[in-house]
Amino acid sequence: MIYSTNNLSKVYGTKVVLRKVNLSIGEGEFLLLAGHNGAGKSTLISLLANRLKPTKGEILYNEKPLKSWGNGYYNHVGFLGDATNLYPQLTVYRNLTLVAKIYGLPQSRVDDVLEEFSLEVHKGKKLTELSKGLKQRVNFARAIMHNPKIIMADEPFSGIDITFTKTMVDMLEGWKNMGRTIILATHTFDHIWHLPHRVAIIKDASLVYHDNTENISPEGIVEHY
Repeated sequence: MIYSTNNLSKVYGTKVVLRKVNLSIGEGEFLLLAGHNGAGKSTLISLLANRLKPTKGEILYNEKPLKSWGNGYYNHVGFLGDATNLYPQLTVYRNLTLVAKIYGLPQSRVDDVLEEFSLEVHKGKKLTELSKGLKQRVNFARAIMHNPKIIMADEPFSGIDITFTKTMVDMLEGWKNMGRTIILATHTFDHIWHLPHRVAIIKDASLVYHDNTENISPEGIVEHY
């Protein structure tokens, strides 16, 4: 297993946002994290991405404690969340160039990503000039700039149009077929139901279901909410 968690918990003050989650994720697996907004999906995926630290419990990555990997861990993971990782006063091109420099990538990689995400026409615009959907495109481009073997996405379809939703689904399918590990948290999943190998359902901060997608329907997931 590429990931396993042991009684993983997160508490803010007296509020429990994730409670004793035990979850295993295989290498090359596409895992759908389902649940209502506020159920704990974002907390779980942020813990797996090492963007948050657990209050209790442990995450193992490749059978070693996640905390022992240091900053090298981030070379393995591309995280797509909200657009707060971007610099709003900088242009699209400058944002992506900074990311490329962090990972020691050539400028040609920026050009490739701009083309892949149909952002060439917007590359001279500041983030403040873009719609929410276009910002999400830039954020997605940032997340996969370094060609990570693990892709984590938290509500990636929020605020984007139908055309780019289809593009993102096609990209996810391509990465799945390449053997990437994908962890996707969303409360709307009809358009990607053909992709995940397994589904984990979070309800009221707890893991209430974890099984192969062939053993449950989208309607069955909602019944667990």
